[in-house]
Amino acid sequence: MRSADEFRRRWLQGYATLIQDLPGITGYRQNVIVERERVKGTPFAYEKLPIDGIAELWFDDAPSMEQAFSSRSGREAMTRAKTVLAEITAFLVREYRVV
Repeated sequence: MRSADEFRRRWLQGYATLIQDLPGITGYRQNVIVERERVKGTPFAYEKLPIDGIAELWFDDAPSMEQAFSSRSGREAMTRAKTVLAEITAFLVREYRVV
C-alpha cells in the first residue's frame, strides 16, 4: 500500500503530463480527496471509502474521447494509470452548468 503523499505525487505530477497530451481533450481537472464524510459532519474511515482522487476529463463528444484513448498517448496514459491507480471507475456524463 502506498502512502497518500506518494499517490498524490505520482498522480498529480507524473500522470497529469500524459493526459495533457491526449488529442482532442478540452479540459482536465484532478480532485484530491482530503476528507471523507458519509453523513455531513461525521468523518468516515478511508478503509470504508478508499477513494484517493477523482479526475475529470472534457471532450467535445464521445467519439473524440474514444479517439483520444485509442491514440498512442491514450494507450500510454492508461498503461501508466494502472501503475498508479488500484481501480478506475469511469462515468460518461452530460454537464448541466448551474452557476
